[in-house]
Amino acid sequence: MSLTLNKILVLCALLISAMLPGWSWAESAWQDSSDTVGEFNGTVPTADSASIPVYQGSVFLDPTKTHEVAFTAKPSEFNADVSVSKLLVTNPQDREGDIIATPRWENQTPPAVSLVWADAATPDTLLDPQPVADRSFCAQGLAGRSLVAWAQPDPQQTMPLLYLLTSTGYPYESVLMLADQKVTLKIAPAQGDLISVSAAGYDESSGAAKMTVGGSITLTVTTKDCVGNVVGNIPFVIKRKDAENRQGVVNNTAPVKLGTTELTTTATEYRGTTDANGVATVTVTQANGPGVKTPLVASLAGIAQASETAVIFTVLTSPDVPQATMWGHMPDTLKARDYTFSRPKLAAEVDNEGGTVNDHNETWSTFTWSGADKHCDILPGMRQFGALATVVPTSVQDVAGWPMQGNFYWSSLAGMSGQHHAADVSKPQRSAKTGRYDVYCELCR
Repeated sequence: MSLTLNKILVLCALLISAMLPGWSWAESAWQDSSDTVGEFNGTVPTADSASIPVYQGSVFLDPTKTHEVAFTAKPSEFNADVSVSKLLVTNPQDREGDIIATPRWENQTPPAVSLVWADAATPDTLLDPQPVADRSFCAQGLAGRSLVAWAQPDPQQTMPLLYLLTSTGYPYESVLMLADQKVTLKIAPAQGDLISVSAAGYDESSGAAKMTVGGSITLTVTTKDCVGNVVGNIPFVIKRKDAENRQGVVNNTAPVKLGTTELTTTATEYRGTTDANGVATVTVTQANGPGVKTPLVASLAGIAQASETAVIFTVLTSPDVPQATMWGHMPDTLKARDYTFSRPKLAAEVDNEGGTVNDHNETWSTFTWSGADKHCDILPGMRQFGALATVVPTSVQDVAGWPMQGNFYWSSLAGMSGQHHAADVSKPQRSAKTGRYDVYCELCR
């Protein structure tokens, strides 16, 4: 009986061993012989995001770096690769230590994407319009600029999910977020100026072309391609900056006109087009200008590079000296018969004046008679003022721009009771005066 029982126990042991292959009893615990980690109750793989890489041809563009691009390059040379083996996965990990595998698009179908462009300074605002694919960056006015490019899915499609996978363990997948990863591209500047503007009669010492008020100055605009060849039929714009007097103070009174377009403000545009030879001429006038310097800037639409010149329309009522407030062309001397007169002096030109008077934006010196006598080597007499009247049919200001505020100028003729005669330059008469008046000095007899 006991022998039979022992046989039964042995058979049961063999049966149990056959039913549970791969398992063994050791230290009171079941041990799994599989290589799979965390097969039961594991964690999903995770990553911060994934992005679609950008290439120039076959060259990968690292989004953490800035890439130099020739101005002759075209947007069509750049592409985005949605292949799962090329996707950039950021910070992939699995807490159970499972091996991260290549991601997978839903239904093995990648999305349709295209590259979009923005200025690097405003990366969240798309360029409008977007660059044309088969034209060079320079030809589109993008030379010398920094841009960003990235892949953007077609908004008309249903975006497939992207799964992050592991090759071991379970669970073995999770949905991966797709993020924009912008690539920075620094487009080289053009080899020469795409537009240039010059002004006839340009004077290096004043940094502008000079003409008297009422005259005109001719601007010449030239347009070229990216390698410096003249190219025609190109539209351009000219605007002005703030006009300034000779002392650098802004004065936008009676602004310049380009053709029939008055540049009323610094935002007002003159629009023109170069001819077939890439040249355009523009006439600048300032009929009632106060004697200011006006910078003019020529540019092409959408292109950062510009060209600048300046114009000055001078006034008769200001002398051409550094101390003048306005830009002028007042003559320093006036000849009448055998006499030569020198103009009055600005207050800033002398240091012994007795007072000042303002006339046509300039501050002039005035003197007492004794001060005038010391100021001049020869103080004109009434005979000399009579000669002056023969060459001044209207007024000395109309003819020479000399100031007339107060009208009277000291003469050498003595009067009664310590007075001296002053000539009225507004009409042929004289009066005995005291006080302070302008002075014409006689240079020679």
